[in-house]
Amino acid sequence: MAKNPEVDKSFSSARHWQQEANRLRVILLECDLTEELKWRKPCYTYDGKNVCIIQRMKGFLALLFFKGALLKDPDGILERQGPNSHAGYRMRFTRNLCARSVFNQKIT
Repeated sequence: MAKNPEVDKSFSSARHWQQEANRLRVILLECDLTEELKWRKPCYTYDGKNVCIIQRMKGFLALLFFKGALLKDPDGILERQGPNSHAGYRMRFTRNLCARSVFNQKIT
């Protein structure tokens, strides 16, 4: 899928996790997801339905799956966003994790 110019602005003005979020963006666009800007964050949809959103926090980067509770997670890498969150689960990335992960692989 093509990059959305509104999301481009969001990525270029980001203060935290710019490189790592861009790598997630490439992966998500390769999955035939549509890129939109929702709640001032990069959001990825399929057939008009929200699938996931990139969350850049000061201390971590996260990929939140709106219906993450429905995903199989045998390795336990997904976490609830908060104590009252039931459907949304996120994958959290920290500096230590990013240093030895897919974020360091060259994207072609």
